[in-house]
Amino acid sequence: MARSEVIGNRQLAEILFMMRTTVVLSFVPAITTGAARQDAWAAALFSGMMLTGIAWAISTLGSAYPHLTVVEYSRRLLGTLVGTAVSLVFAYLYLLVAATDTRVFSELVKTAFMTRTPIVVVMSATIATFTLIALLGIEVVARVADMFIPLFVAFVVLTLIGAVGHFRLQNLQPVLASGIRPVISSSWTIMGIGAQWAVISMLVPSLTEPERVASSTVVTAVLASLVSAVTAAAVVGVLGDELARESLFPFLKMARSIQISPVLQRIESLGVSAWGFGLAVTGSTMVYCGSRALTQILGIKDYRWVVPFFGVAVGFYARLAYRDVSAVIEFFRPPRFPIFIAALVGVPYLLLWGAHLVARARAGATRR
Repeated sequence: MARSEVIGNRQLAEILFMMRTTVVLSFVPAITTGAARQDAWAAALFSGMMLTGIAWAISTLGSAYPHLTVVEYSRRLLGTLVGTAVSLVFAYLYLLVAATDTRVFSELVKTAFMTRTPIVVVMSATIATFTLIALLGIEVVARVADMFIPLFVAFVVLTLIGAVGHFRLQNLQPVLASGIRPVISSSWTIMGIGAQWAVISMLVPSLTEPERVASSTVVTAVLASLVSAVTAAAVVGVLGDELARESLFPFLKMARSIQISPVLQRIESLGVSAWGFGLAVTGSTMVYCGSRALTQILGIKDYRWVVPFFGVAVGFYARLAYRDVSAVIEFFRPPRFPIFIAALVGVPYLLLWGAHLVARARAGATRR
């Protein structure tokens, strides 16, 4: 792959951090998809440790082929037929993530702010935004991440600071009252959502320092997991585990319940803005990676020809795959979602890692 577009490792870390943390701001899966209840923060930490391992595995494999995308090294390791099939799986994954994130955000905007606006209008505007960004290239996506990351972090931090005065420590007690099993049950979905980071496999060739991608992604995974744990603790601490579990958007509900002063109210706009910034970066990255993957699979020279069609496909999938926001939340519930992701993403990476280790062993034997 020609390095016509180059981004820094720091910019990739920003993209991954916003991508991961945006999920926390949407429906806080540590609370809504398992039985951890007041121990949701522990589920976020446990899944964070697993995510760190996933990040290392994905980035280490990519750094072994620093000038190739996952499409290119899949074909090299697995052959043209199987490699192409694996590449199509990755293209579908990018479509799935972009469409699902779009639907969740659009449902929030319609439910909370634009109740009389058709959901199709909200989704179309959202998809048009990140399709345009993707059309301009990954360097522009990275610059957008540079621009948004200070606001993203500031808005999340300000919302969490606003929660301090309403936080009740007793809502987090007793700790591990039902043992570790409920914590693990709330961790599966969060680990499955880590499949987002398959974008690393497409972006390594564009990095200024591809050999250092593993270290930067592992650090990012640790930071994102800490934010996830703090957010889960804040939501339960303010709302209580029952009210938090019953909410479609617990983070938004927490923010709405906070009144800093008679003058300063309705700080949920900060959280929603941060979510919007994160979605712009996540969606544009997914559309770029999906379009680039299809371009290489089909042998098209310029991925920009594919971007508009991929954006349209995201829109159709977001509209037709889910009946409403409840159907989206149901999609994420274990055990179906973790099993689905393990089959969709885990199997291809196991095949690639196995083929990589075999190729390396053969190369070592040849040298001897």
